[in-house]
Amino acid sequence: MNFIKGMTWGWVGVRGTWQTEEAAKPIHEMTKIGVNWTAMAISFSGYQLQN
Repeated sequence: MNFIKGMTWGWVGVRGTWQTEEAAKPIHEMTKIGVNWTAMAISFSGYQLQN
């Protein structure tokens, strides 16, 4: 049986926050410590989906 080493990742941001090179750094760091499964924690806020 394969072992799953998981981690929850995410933060509150605005549109485009996760499309930066800075946002990709934690993903690369997680692979260095053996994380092979990730649950993305996403939080939305605003009056409209377009915010």
